[in-house]
Amino acid sequence: MAKAPNIPPEPEITDEQREGAEAEIREKQKIVDYDTKEYPVEVLFQKYRDGLDEDMNELYIPDYQREMIWEESRQSKFIESIMLGLPIPYIFVADLPPKDDHDDEARWEIVDGIQRIRTLDRFLNNDLKLCGLEKLKKLNEFKFKDLPLARQRRFNRATLRMIVLTDKADEETRRDLFERINTGSVELNDMEKRRGISPGPFVNLLEELAKYSKFRKLSPFSEALVNKREPEEFVLRFFAYLNNYKNFDRQVNTFLNK
Repeated sequence: MAKAPNIPPEPEITDEQREGAEAEIREKQKIVDYDTKEYPVEVLFQKYRDGLDEDMNELYIPDYQREMIWEESRQSKFIESIMLGLPIPYIFVADLPPKDDHDDEARWEIVDGIQRIRTLDRFLNNDLKLCGLEKLKKLNEFKFKDLPLARQRRFNRATLRMIVLTDKADEETRRDLFERINTGSVELNDMEKRRGISPGPFVNLLEELAKYSKFRKLSPFSEALVNKREPEEFVLRFFAYLNNYKNFDRQVNTFLNK
C-alpha cells in the first residue's frame, strides 16, 4: 500500500496577527464614513446643471467616470421607472475634501450613478425623446415639455436616494468604491432575466425539457453553462425558430422575448 504523502500542518493564526488584522479593519473603517440622503429630481438636476459650463457644478463628474454609454431606450426605461415609482438604486457620491483652508467648494464627486444623472439632465433639458417603452407605451415619442404641467411637477418631486461619503474618504477610497460597485456583480444573461420577468407555464416547460437526457447527450453543456441557463436558452430558440422564424427581425433577444 502506498504511503500517503506528508502534508505539513497549516500554520495557526497567532494572537498578534489577530490584533494586527483588527487594528487594520478599524483604521480602514475610519475613511468609509457616509450619510444617506434623499433629494427630489429637480434638486439633483440643479446640483448637476448649475455651474456645469464653468466646471463649478455641485455634482461633479471625476476623470475616471465613463462617458454617456446608455442607449436612448435604456435612458427611456430609467425615466419610465421613476414615473412608475419603482425603486431606483442608490446614487453614490463623495464630499470632496478641501485642498486647503481657502479652497472648500463642498462639491460632490459622483462615484456611481453618472448615467442616471446624465439621463435626468437630458430628459429635463428636452434632449431625450422617450422610446421603446413597453409599460407606458403612450409616452413613446414624448419629451419632458410634452408632459402635462401636473405630471412635470410630479416627476420633479419624485425622490432619489443617495449615499454620500464624507470628506474623510480620500481619492483612493473613492476609486476603490467605484471599482467594487462596477465589478462586484455579474449582469444577468437574457434567459436569467426572462425567468424573473416572465415566469409561468412556458418557462417551466423550458426548464423541464432542458433536462431531457437525449437533448443533453446531443447538446452537451458544461456545468458553468448549465448554471447560466444555457440549455433553456437552446430549447427556447428551438421553439421560436421552428414556429415563428418568418417574424425574425435580426435582433435575437427581442425576437425570443416576444
